[in-house]
Amino acid sequence: MIDYKLTISYQSYFALSQVPVVGYYRYRDLFQILPAPPESPRPPASLDAHPFIIELSYTTSSAGYQSPYGFPVSADMVNMETAREIQKHLLLLLTAFSNFRTFVPSNHQAWFVSFGTRGNEQTHMSPQWGQEMYFDPDFNHAIESFTTPTVPPVNKVEPMKYFNSFGNGILEFPEIITKLLDAAHEISDEAKLALLSACSLLDQGLALWQAHPSLSFASCVSSLESLIAFDHKGEHVEKCDKCGQERFRVMKKFQEFFAMYGHPSPEFKKYAQKIYRYRSKILHLGELFLGEISPIKFASFDGRADRDLHRNLIRTCRICIVNWVIAKQHAQLTSAVKMP
Repeated sequence: MIDYKLTISYQSYFALSQVPVVGYYRYRDLFQILPAPPESPRPPASLDAHPFIIELSYTTSSAGYQSPYGFPVSADMVNMETAREIQKHLLLLLTAFSNFRTFVPSNHQAWFVSFGTRGNEQTHMSPQWGQEMYFDPDFNHAIESFTTPTVPPVNKVEPMKYFNSFGNGILEFPEIITKLLDAAHEISDEAKLALLSACSLLDQGLALWQAHPSLSFASCVSSLESLIAFDHKGEHVEKCDKCGQERFRVMKKFQEFFAMYGHPSPEFKKYAQKIYRYRSKILHLGELFLGEISPIKFASFDGRADRDLHRNLIRTCRICIVNWVIAKQHAQLTSAVKMP
C-alpha cells in the first residue's frame, strides 16, 4: 500500500478589490489578506480594481490521479487546483460579507485604451489588444507561513451601520466578519453549496452592473432564490385542484424570505413584491433597464429610480445572506445540542 502523506502548505496570490486595501485581516489559521506592496502597480482611480495579497493555508497531498481520459494528473496540479478552489470560495464569501467585491481578473481579451498606472498615467488614446489580468513580476509568492503584517488591522464597523452604508472608500469589514466566516465553515455541506451559489450569483450581478444592468439585477435576485430553494427543499408541492399544475407559490416564498432575513414590516413586503416583479419583467417579458437598448441621454435623470432600486437590492442581498448564514449556523448548533 502506498503511503500518501498529507501536509499543510501556504500559498500567496494577488486578488483585486473595488476599493484600496490598507490594513490586514487574518481568519484563524486559514487565510490572511494584506495590502499589495507599495511598488506594485495600482489603478489611477479610487474606485476600481485595487490589488491586494491573499495568503491561504491548505492541505496538500503527494498523490495524483488518472483522469477519465487516461492522462495522469500530478500531485502538484491537484494541490494547485485545491488552493485555487479555496481562494475562489474565500473571495466569494468576502464579496457577500463586505460592501465591496473581491475577485480575480477574468482573463477576458478585448480592445482597450490604457490609462496607465498611478504615478505613470497615460493620456494618448491608442487602442491596444490585451488580456484582463494582474501580476507583479517582482513579487515573490513563495511563503512557508503567514507573513507578519506591517500595517494596522482592517477597520471593523458595527454591522447595522456597516451594511446600511456605502463605505468609506477603503476595504472595511463588519465587526461580525469572523463570526460570519465561522458560520460559513460550520453549516452543512449542502447549505455551504447553497451559500456559495448565492455568493457567486451576487458576484456575477456586481460584475455585470455596468455592461448589463438588467441581467445584473436578475442575477442578484437569483442569489436569494438559491437560498430560498434550499429552505424549501423536500417540501411537498401543491397542485391546482382544477388543472393539476404544480403551484410553487414563488412570490409568497420570496416575501417570506425577505420578512425572515430582511425585515417583517409591510413596507418591506411591498419592496419584495416590487423586486420580484422587476425580475419577472426582465426574464419573462424582456423589459430591460434604460440604457440597454437606447443610450441614456446626457445629463438626464431618466432611469435614476431603477438604478437606486438596483443599488438597494445589492445591499438587501448582502443583509439577507448574512442573516441566513447566521440562522443556519444557529439551527445546526441547536440541533447538535439536542442530539443524545
